[in-house]
Amino acid sequence: MDFMLTKFWYIIFQIILPLLIGGIIYLLFRTKSLIIFNFLDYIGLKSQLDIIRSNFEHSKVFLPSWLIFNLPNGLWLFSLLSFIKIQIENKLIYIIMIYLSIFVAIITEYFQLVGVVPGTFCIIDLFFIIGTFAFFLIINSKISFNE
Repeated sequence: MDFMLTKFWYIIFQIILPLLIGGIIYLLFRTKSLIIFNFLDYIGLKSQLDIIRSNFEHSKVFLPSWLIFNLPNGLWLFSLLSFIKIQIENKLIYIIMIYLSIFVAIITEYFQLVGVVPGTFCIIDLFFIIGTFAFFLIINSKISFNE
């Protein structure tokens, strides 16, 4: 039973919560030109989101830019790495998938720099990718679901 409880809290704190926090930051503080806002308009949630965003508009000036523009990507990467940890039992495949995820994150930033991928290159994103990877390794070095 402890295994399932541990796995449950792992899913909550290392997969779902980072996804939610990153998503909330995007919805509250990022520009409305992002694709997600078109989708929300399509499903009829634009006006409700506009009301919520207006309540947080004044707090945006107090938030550091890295929190709005870089932290969501780091949170989503952390969530992905955590999801890989919980889904892949084969150690070799797990290691390959973790490093492949980091490689894709880094190469995507590079492709933004050279204009192959839409988006804005940001060196701080690279620091967040490396920091997220290091944080994930430290946090997960003691977590095992086979105990």
